[in-house]
Amino acid sequence: MRHRVSALVLSLAGALPLVGCGGSGGGDSGPTVPGTLSAVAVEGASTPAGGVFGVLPSDLLVAVAPSGWVAFAADVVGGSTATGVFVARPNGALVLVWSKGETVPSTNGASGTLDDVERLWIRRDGSDSSSDALLVAHVTTSGGSGEVILTARISTGGAISEKRSALALGRDLPDAINLGNVGALTALDEDATFVDGDADIFFHGTGTGGTPLHGVWKVSRLGDQIARVAVTGDTAPGGGTFGFDFPVIGADADGDLAAFACDVVGVAAQGVYATTDGSTYVKVAANGDTAPDTGSRTFASAWDGGPLLVSTGGPGTDGYVTWRGKATAPSPDHGVWTRQVLSAGVPTSAFIQSVVAPGETLSGVGGLVTDVTLWAQEPTAARITIRAELSGSPSGADHVFLSAGDPSDVLEMFRDGRIAPPGGATFGPGYPSLLYADLDDATSRGGSFAFSATLSDASTGVYWAVRNLGFFALATQGDTAPGTGSGTFGSFAAPSVVVTAEGVVAFVAPVVGGTGATALFRQG
Repeated sequence: MRHRVSALVLSLAGALPLVGCGGSGGGDSGPTVPGTLSAVAVEGASTPAGGVFGVLPSDLLVAVAPSGWVAFAADVVGGSTATGVFVARPNGALVLVWSKGETVPSTNGASGTLDDVERLWIRRDGSDSSSDALLVAHVTTSGGSGEVILTARISTGGAISEKRSALALGRDLPDAINLGNVGALTALDEDATFVDGDADIFFHGTGTGGTPLHGVWKVSRLGDQIARVAVTGDTAPGGGTFGFDFPVIGADADGDLAAFACDVVGVAAQGVYATTDGSTYVKVAANGDTAPDTGSRTFASAWDGGPLLVSTGGPGTDGYVTWRGKATAPSPDHGVWTRQVLSAGVPTSAFIQSVVAPGETLSGVGGLVTDVTLWAQEPTAARITIRAELSGSPSGADHVFLSAGDPSDVLEMFRDGRIAPPGGATFGPGYPSLLYADLDDATSRGGSFAFSATLSDASTGVYWAVRNLGFFALATQGDTAPGTGSGTFGSFAAPSVVVTAEGVVAFVAPVVGGTGATALFRQG
């Protein structure tokens, strides 16, 4: 196995300097963490819906956007609703956007009253701090449609507008190319849903037509446009036709390039494909294709868990898809691969390249890569984060965290055994928040990474590696928890949500001795 990852250095010179200090303040030893640590919502504190916040569980639905926007769904005690979808504006003020029991807008055929919130996304509609936020929520309803995707616009001043139902069960879907009428949407896969930077929605749905027909479609944020991406029976490049299972979807920030995994009938059992128009497809990888840097092995599962990260520089530029796949035996068999699928905006099939290959030796770390994990992040990803599990590392590390821009630009952020900021105990091997990261953003589009960890002295905390700035402790067990009276942070040893976007992190924490026992915090 070649030793390709040769530029790994603990200081990440020229990439992500791992120095800094903890908390929201500064220090003489390094740069200051961006923004201020504050409480967004505290159990027992008043809400815009009246009443007070109930328990804020460790798996609270939370989403963030640049400039400090935070969206979350929380229970309310004694208010006008039992559950609300709230948004914290950049200045910290909360607004109530959706309420349990509220009649959903009748746009695009939706009906019923909001019952439960399944997933949340928030995007910023522009590049500056005064830009509005765009909210997307997948909800279930009592009566009526059953499932609906809701959208809304929130201004920095707190005005709420454009409340729409963009999609609901029962809506007619565009037809398949080969098999004709798809019929009406009868099932919506919340896990296989992706929201691009414009808050347009890519989703895996099932139609009433055919046997039935499955597929991926894109609907605009307002629901006034719906287009096919791929449907059962469409011809797959390389042979066969798309099948019935579409477990994961990815797209670039503008939604111009989409990628999806699916089963393939007639040739390979599974493949990953990309498209710009929903009719012409590029094969990214399929079962049976050669898996680069594994010898003569092929893909046993072209996609095997994790996101599809789609990157472009905008219309008319190059485009790439990066994913986690599984090679044929022997073990280790998981790696991260990437492929160029657009050249100056034109579909292409460049060579597949490995970013981290199974069984690879990481120079500067030592040991063999036995497994890899790739996390979801903001579209479009400029750098990605990979956790490589190791065997036989001379340092004794079980994990190393890598930041990759492309296959020739793979750098170490940190590993088990590295001293955690602000100094003292070392990382690993426990990173509780990453157990919740499969549907949430653990990495910003620029490559900054946020997570909770258990250290060598059994202390716990939330950490933020900010690209080109520093590595910071945002909250450590026993520190003062702002906005909670005299409360302090409890243990982060149990899995709890930590999400990030450019310049902002939000996390749920237990609080000891404060005005509430649980709270949602924001740094940024």
